[in-house]
Amino acid sequence: MSREFKNEQKDTIKNFRQGSLNLLISTSVAEEGLDIPECNLVVRYGLLTNEIAQQQASGRARASDSVYSVVAQAGGAGGASGTSQ
Repeated sequence: MSREFKNEQKDTIKNFRQGSLNLLISTSVAEEGLDIPECNLVVRYGLLTNEIAQQQASGRARASDSVYSVVAQAGGAGGASGTSQ
């Protein structure tokens, strides 16, 4: 990863934390690496690969009024559908 890209990522996360951005879209890397207590909505698209990944993703929604949702095809192998809070 280039230094310029890393700086852009840091600026984006800082702006999100400060409220100048209200939407942050991420890959699954955010499940393990980002700590943003102000996050109040996490929408996970696709299959949950394992219980650890599900716990990490749901842990991103840490604000007191947060919602964690999984959007997946009903009955998909290993998938889930619905919303949990």
